[in-house]
Amino acid sequence: DVVTRWTIAPSRTRAPSAAARGGGEEAPCAREGEGEHPRAPPRPRPRGGAARGAPPGPPPRGGGHAPPPLAAALGARVRLGAIVQRVTTSGSGYAVEVLHGGVESVDAVLFAAPATAFRSMVVDLPGGEALAATATIPHSSLASVSLGFRREDVAHPMDGFGMLAPSCERRRILGTLFPSSLFGNRAPEGAVLLTTFAGGMRNPEVLALDDDALVAAIREELGALLGVRHEPTFREVRRWHAALPLATHGHAERLAPAIALEAFHPRLGFAGSWRDGLGVNEVMLGGYRAAERLAAGLS
Repeated sequence: DVVTRWTIAPSRTRAPSAAARGGGEEAPCAREGEGEHPRAPPRPRPRGGAARGAPPGPPPRGGGHAPPPLAAALGARVRLGAIVQRVTTSGSGYAVEVLHGGVESVDAVLFAAPATAFRSMVVDLPGGEALAATATIPHSSLASVSLGFRREDVAHPMDGFGMLAPSCERRRILGTLFPSSLFGNRAPEGAVLLTTFAGGMRNPEVLALDDDALVAAIREELGALLGVRHEPTFREVRRWHAALPLATHGHAERLAPAIALEAFHPRLGFAGSWRDGLGVNEVMLGGYRAAERLAAGLS
């Protein structure tokens, strides 16, 4: 199929690599005279699947198309909008108290909520009160700005998966992904998609900018770093408030209460970015591990 619309579906939430070449560490700051973007001709973008050599990615029309079929298969077994207030033991299992929803008895419990949920949720188990420390894990906010451009308006060959802007360069962005280089079906023919991240601990003030000002700031940075010319033909701005848990000094101590509870309760588990890592792949693997552990506890 010829793609005539944009698909916003970066495969990971991690910061993109150094120098737009796929490296894993933050790039050192360039010396004066360095850092010019190359002028090599662009590599053809695949129209159907992922770029050759790219890691497996989301479904062709984006990762957002995966949950609905799963939700349909689960049906009424999933209750949305149910605010859990308290969890305690009940016989060989647990009792889950839901706001305006009574109490349900379950065989196992998996906490897949943000760490901040433990500010109000009561885990009425021995050691559960210590989760108050887990709730203090600091978080930063992030703006994700996806911009589409005509291919000829971007000088950079876009032959990597993205770039990282090291802090010593004092840029207003954290980095940029190249979704249309990684996967097919991310941009119309003759166009490219750039997804840029800004904010975090480095520049939290950018979250207060309105959409026009934020896009203008990022457009200026992309012009300097990637040779982007002219205005975008597509844009989408998303703000993720308190979305990134930070593993700052003392993180192990803040995780300790959750780990201790798991050790004592084989039918209880914790999963999420605060526990398993920021990358989508890390969060998914953490969920798999937690599910396997609970299944073993139930067998």
